Amino acid sequence: MRTRFFLMLIIIASLVITCSKDSDTPSGPSDTNGNGDGDTAPTSFVLTKHLVTTELPNFVTVLMQVTDLAGKGVDFLTVDRFQIEEQGLRLDNGMASAYVLKRTSMNYSIRTKILIDNNTGTNLDLLKKGAVKVVEGMDFQQQIAVYSISDRLQMVLDYSSDVSALSAAINSITVGGEKSNLYAGIIEAKRDRDDYELAAVTQHTYVIFTDSNDEVGTIQQDAIGPLTSQVKIYTVSLGNVDASKLDDIGVAYFGAADEAGMLTAATKAQTEILKYANSLYRLSYRSTLRNGSGHSLKITIAGNTNSEKSAELEDTFNSSPFVDVQDGLYVNWSYSNPQGVDMVMVRVGTQRTVKLLSMGGSKESKFTIAVQDANVATGLVGAGGFLTITARGTDGDSTKMTISDTPNGVTKEITIKIVSFQLGSVLFEKWDGVTGGLSGLLNNSRYPDSPTSS
Repeated sequence: MRTRFFLMLIIIASLVITCSKDSDTPSGPSDTNGNGDGDTAPTSFVLTKHLVTTELPNFVTVLMQVTDLAGKGVDFLTVDRFQIEEQGLRLDNGMASAYVLKRTSMNYSIRTKILIDNNTGTNLDLLKKGAVKVVEGMDFQQQIAVYSISDRLQMVLDYSSDVSALSAAINSITVGGEKSNLYAGIIEAKRDRDDYELAAVTQHTYVIFTDSNDEVGTIQQDAIGPLTSQVKIYTVSLGNVDASKLDDIGVAYFGAADEAGMLTAATKAQTEILKYANSLYRLSYRSTLRNGSGHSLKITIAGNTNSEKSAELEDTFNSSPFVDVQDGLYVNWSYSNPQGVDMVMVRVGTQRTVKLLSMGGSKESKFTIAVQDANVATGLVGAGGFLTITARGTDGDSTKMTISDTPNGVTKEITIKIVSFQLGSVLFEKWDGVTGGLSGLLNNSRYPDSPTSS
């Protein structure tokens, strides 16, 4: 009987463990205070507000960073984890048409300054190999600048996305001054500030390669601290250096004892940079508030084990410009064009992105498309209802595209026309001897190929 009871306990425990692994609810904080460790995802999140703005017809958009308590990027959150409150009332994300865009769907750039310690006595060759490793792992939205630092900071190459040019610049660095003036170099290199706009986002990071302690003391180590709130600093060291000081001046520190360790540490530093880039979230939702200002907004994350104020993002917004839109599906809705467009022109060999908007449904919008002739154009719907149309045909070709919001049962048909002229150009034509207004022009035998002048 005891054996049977013991076996039942084992089975129940196994079921509990299995269920906890499959659950979407994060576990409690680990011995790393919720920051995660190794393969364990963090459960304590810090929300940093970059921008809160509104978009017509009635969207509130928030640009924010989500990090762990140590400032490392949290890059795995989906829209269902974000909790939105207006005026103290929790919104249903589906009803509010909430969506999240990540940096690959934005006009985004992350700029990284590599600082290489080249004072007399450094193992410069290994430090340079580590720096080249970062360059070789460069992301398509990343630009890198190269600096050397000994008794003074010196720029070797300004921001570039050219891997060959950056690698050559790194390998061109020779031995510099006798001592390391590391902290002063970091302060001097910090000349850029992050820029957060819906049209474009730019963020900045440092990677420092060193095997020396600061030997000059022009700037004290604790002066670097405030910079970490503005710029993310990652340090990679070789050999016997004061690791605690390097760890204190940055978000993450990676030590190495030999060449293999240096290459691994450099790879980890680049991974953390991209994780930080991927921890930028653009959250948008449709507000029901109208004709007012100073509306309170609070964003939190479900399952966050951080109990401090940093776990919340709070702001206010103005709903005065918001308008209601008739039920239906719209392409490039605007205040001046409340019906949207029925034709989208795409220049030969290029792409064009339009915004889809579905109004009146009670479910989260999910858009699909069907193109009548894929030899003329194709389309791809991304997050937030952004539809990218790619021209496949030649000048003058056209095709029909049917756009559907399947969960809400609405569709719209538009025409895709391929053109050879530059979109946005102002064209002028003069038509003499034409009467009857627009109808007379369209029915004239000379239209559209034979204007009087253009």
